Amino acid sequence: MLFFGHPVNERREMEGKPPISGVWFWGGGVLSELKKPPYERVMSISPLATQLARKTNIDVHPITWDSIQSTQGSALAVFETCAPLARDLNFSAWARELERLDREWFLPMSQALAKGTIQRLSFHVPGDECTRSFHLTRRNKLLRFWRAAKPLATYA
Repeated sequence: MLFFGHPVNERREMEGKPPISGVWFWGGGVLSELKKPPYERVMSISPLATQLARKTNIDVHPITWDSIQSTQGSALAVFETCAPLARDLNFSAWARELERLDREWFLPMSQALAKGTIQRLSFHVPGDECTRSFHLTRRNKLLRFWRAAKPLATYA
C-alpha cells in the first residue's frame, strides 16, 4: 500500500507491469562508517538511537533526571513518546503526553539552565516537512525576563 496510487505505479500498470508495492531493506550491503557525533553520552530507550550510539562507541544510559544532571560534557536525550501518538492521530493523548514532558522534563531543564547547572539546551523537533530546532543558553534565557513562561503545550 506504500505506493498505491503513485504515478509511477499507474504508468507501470498501463504498461502491463506489476505495481511496486513496497521496498525491502534486506540482504547484502556495507554499513558506512559513522562520524562521531558532537556529544559524549546518549540517553534514550529508542532502539535506533541506542544502536547508533553504540556503533559510534558512545555511552548509552536510560533517561533519568539524575543522569541528565550528572552529565559532564554534552549529551543527547531522545524523547520519542509523542511520536506514536501523533502517528496514530491520537491528539488528546499526544497533548497530555506533551504536557507531561513539559512538566517533568522541559520545565526542570529550563530551571537548571537558569541556575547554570545546564549550560545549553538544544531541541530538535521533527515534523512532516522539516525539523524545527531551538537553542537556549543561560544568557538568552535571562535576557527574556520580561516574557511570561508558557508551557510547551500552548504552542501545539
